[in-house]
Amino acid sequence: MHFSVRNLSLFFFLILIAFPAAAQVVKEVSSEVKAVTVFLNRAQVSAEAKTNLPMGTSEIALTNIPAALDQNSIQVQGQGNFTLLSVRFDYDYLRQNTKPRELRQAEDSLTYYQNQVRTLNDQIDIYKKEEGMVLSNQSIGGQKGVVVEDLEDAADFFRNRLFAIRANILKNENRLKRLNEHVARFTNLVNNFNYKDNRSNGRILVTVSSDIPTQAQFKISYVVLNAGWQPAYDLRATNTKNPVTFFYKANVFQNTGVNWKNVQLTLATTNPSIGATKPQLQPWYLDFYAMPKRKLFSRKDATTLSMQADKAAPVVAEEEVALASAQTTADYVQVSESALAVNFELKIPYSVPADGKMQLVEIQQYEVPSTFIYTAVPKLAPEAFLTAQLTGWDELNILPGEANVFLEGTFTGKTFLNPQVTGDTLQVSLGRDKRVVLTREKVKEFKSKSFLGGNRKETRGFLISARNTRDQAIELTLEDQIPVSNNSQIEVELLDDGGGKLDKNTGKVTWQLKLNPNETKKVPLKFSVKYPKNEQVPGL
Repeated sequence: MHFSVRNLSLFFFLILIAFPAAAQVVKEVSSEVKAVTVFLNRAQVSAEAKTNLPMGTSEIALTNIPAALDQNSIQVQGQGNFTLLSVRFDYDYLRQNTKPRELRQAEDSLTYYQNQVRTLNDQIDIYKKEEGMVLSNQSIGGQKGVVVEDLEDAADFFRNRLFAIRANILKNENRLKRLNEHVARFTNLVNNFNYKDNRSNGRILVTVSSDIPTQAQFKISYVVLNAGWQPAYDLRATNTKNPVTFFYKANVFQNTGVNWKNVQLTLATTNPSIGATKPQLQPWYLDFYAMPKRKLFSRKDATTLSMQADKAAPVVAEEEVALASAQTTADYVQVSESALAVNFELKIPYSVPADGKMQLVEIQQYEVPSTFIYTAVPKLAPEAFLTAQLTGWDELNILPGEANVFLEGTFTGKTFLNPQVTGDTLQVSLGRDKRVVLTREKVKEFKSKSFLGGNRKETRGFLISARNTRDQAIELTLEDQIPVSNNSQIEVELLDDGGGKLDKNTGKVTWQLKLNPNETKKVPLKFSVKYPKNEQVPGL
C-alpha cells in the first residue's frame, strides 16, 4: 500500500486532533468545609477548593461532597483568570478510596477474631465427638464380666476423661463468648466506616476554560439533607429569691459522610424542608348529603376479604480552692435576626463529626425575672409544687422543646416549653416541695342524704389543711373542685367555699394563701347535689 504525502499529512492531523480529546482526564480536587449554617432540618455547607489550571478547557471534579444533597442548591463561584463554563453534580461509584488507617486496623482485628472463633468452634466440635465416642463405649467385659481391678481402672478412665472433656468445652465456650463480643464490635466499626464512605461519594464536576495556565479557587455552597438541630433548655433556680437562669442549648447532628472540622458554625431557626410557597385557598363547595350506594357482597367476596385480612470508693477531704467559672460556647455566640429567622453564630471554630450523634452546643445564657409561687392540688397529690413565673421570656427567641429543670442544684424533672401556646408569663414547675404539708379530709358531719319530694339531695364536705414547715413565708395557690352538672335535672350548689374563688365552667375552686414559717391554715369546701331519686349519679 502506498501513501502520498498528502494522505500522510491528513493522517497525522487527525491523530493530533483526536489525541488531546482522548487523553483529557478529569482532575480531582478535594474540597474543604469552611462554614455551615444548620437549619432545624438540613444544613447549608460552604466549602472551598484550590488548584492549578492548564491552558485550554479543563474539567475539575470537586470531591469530598456528600451524596445526599439538594442538587438544585449547588452554587459554585470561581476566583481567578478563567471562565466557568458549566457545573453539574455526579455520583462517583467507581472511585476507589484509599482505606483509612483506622479502617484497615479494624478489618485486621475483625479477621483475627473471626479466625479465633472458627478455631474454637472446631475444638468444641472435636471434644463433643470425643465425648460421644467415650459414652458409646461404656460397656466392657461382655457376657463374661470383668474383674474388679479392671472395672476400677475403666471407671477412673471414664470419669477423668469425661471431666477433662467437659471442662475443656466449658472453657472454650467462655472464650468463644468473649471472642464473639469482639467480632460484633469490630463488625459494627467496619460497617460504620463503609457506610460513611458510601455517603461521601458525590462530586461536583466543573468545566472551565483558561487562556493561560493559572491558579483557581472555587467557593462551593450546597444544602445537605442529613443534618439539623433540636433546641434543648436548662432552667436552673438556686433559690426562690434570685431570678431563674435560662440556658439555651442546641443538639446538633449530621450524618452526611463528610466531617465538619473546625468550621464556622451558625444555627438558624428556619426549616427549609417545609417549603416557602404560600398555600392557596380552593373554593369551598356545599351541597346536600347523598347517601352512598351500598355494594352487596356475596359469601365468596366476604371469604376473600377475610383471607386478605389474615395475611464507690471513700471520699478524701481536700482543701477547697476557689476557681473561676469555666467558659462555654455561649460566651462566643453572636445573635442576629434576619427577615425570617434568628441566627446564632459561634465565634470560635467548631467540629461536628459525621456520625449522626447529637453534639450539645450551648447557645445563650439568660437571667430571667421570676416570681415563685407554690401550687397544690391536695385531692390529687399531698405535696405542693413550686412554680416559677417567668416574664420577658418572649425576647429569648425560644422554639418548642424539652427543658431540664434544676432546683438548688438538684435535677427535679423535665418540662416542655411551647411558646406558641404560652401567654405573657411562662409558668414552669420546678418540682415537689415536701416541706409544705397538705391534707384533705372528708368531714363526716357534712356527708348526708335527704329526700325532698321526688328528689334526692346529697351533701359533701371536706377540710383542707396546709402547713408551711419552711423557714420563710410562702405564697400558696390551693386548688380543689366541685362537680359540674351536664344535665338540667342535676343541680350542684356550693354551700361553703372557705373564701375561695369558683370557676362555674370547670367547677375549680381556688384559694390564695400566705403561709408564714410553721403556720397552718385550714379551708372548708362544702357542696350539695340534688337529682331525681329514681336516678343514679355515678362518680358522686
